[in-house]
Amino acid sequence: MIVAGTPAPAELAVTDWLQLILLAGLAGAVGQCTRIIVGIKKVNDQASATNQSLGDLVDLSRMVVSLLIGFTAGVLASLVMPNVNIHAMTAEMILAFAAAGYTGSDFIEGIMSRYVPATQASNGNSSGSTSSSGKPTPPLNAKG
Repeated sequence: MIVAGTPAPAELAVTDWLQLILLAGLAGAVGQCTRIIVGIKKVNDQASATNQSLGDLVDLSRMVVSLLIGFTAGVLASLVMPNVNIHAMTAEMILAFAAAGYTGSDFIEGIMSRYVPATQASNGNSSGSTSSSGKPTPPLNAKG
């Protein structure tokens, strides 16, 4: 519902659009950070169980890509959310952008892993680590 005198989302000024995109993107990245924290906990438990360093199992470049996906998911959520007014943002709107970053990045990464060939298969085990059975252990991102 648009309040009288409040511009509709399509009528926002350029600076308002930029503020909305930045705010929604950062909220989406924060939502993705929540996934990363949970993932790092799982990877840390695995590292402890296999006497490996956490740094050996975490792929920093994949985490950065994951944050960018969360940012993008938050921005896309802001563009499809009806009646967004950058001058009257509510906590619920910001949480919706963060939730979009959390779930959207999971969805996008799932699609990517299904259709984009894994680099692991093409060039072998890049981490060089092995499990207790001697089999190569693939490097993990923070998602685990």
